[in-house]
Amino acid sequence: MQKTRTHRLWHWVDAAMILGILATVVLRETYLNKHYNAAIVQKALADQNITITIDGATKVAKAIRGPMWEWHYVFGFAVVGLLIVRGALFIWQSDQAVWRHSMLGSRDLRRCVFDAHRRRRMDPRRYHMAWVYCLYLVFYFALALAAGTGVLLYLYFFFGGLGLTKPEAHVFVDIHQFVGWFVVFFVPVHVVGVVASEIRNKHHDVSHMIDGGHSDDSG
Repeated sequence: MQKTRTHRLWHWVDAAMILGILATVVLRETYLNKHYNAAIVQKALADQNITITIDGATKVAKAIRGPMWEWHYVFGFAVVGLLIVRGALFIWQSDQAVWRHSMLGSRDLRRCVFDAHRRRRMDPRRYHMAWVYCLYLVFYFALALAAGTGVLLYLYFFFGGLGLTKPEAHVFVDIHQFVGWFVVFFVPVHVVGVVASEIRNKHHDVSHMIDGGHSDDSG
């Protein structure tokens, strides 16, 4: 399947933003973990005969983490913009290949799921990719849900409430984190899958996303 220049640009910019988001999450949960660093702050001050409560040390640790976490918001809002662009392409430029070639978008493909005879007659590559495209659609949905809940949480924490109670806001936190973990799961699966396809099946998925698929059957 050929890839337009716009689609390729969108893909690589989106990939960079998602990797940036994942990097901030990894840093938040490891080197800049507030509990880990709060203990370091408390011990370092105790060595100087300065007493600080664990709550105070945690506030210091969060302040240290703050500048890094600002990038999470930058990358997150970039993804929101990219999703809006992708939606516009889907509507106005008929960029609907993933939908048309998925199980959800093709009646013939859906019939193959429960019809073994029809499935045997279908190109195995097409049938396999129909399921792959379904996974892509789930990914887009999860990414949109993560972006939407992220915007709501940003507005809640920085602009005062949106009429949400704290328990209600925590529900959005749980949703944001849950779909975020799906994105974490999807990224390595996607990378391994396309590289394996490139090497084993010679479908050139990686090169198509670089040159658009115009070099097929060149030699």
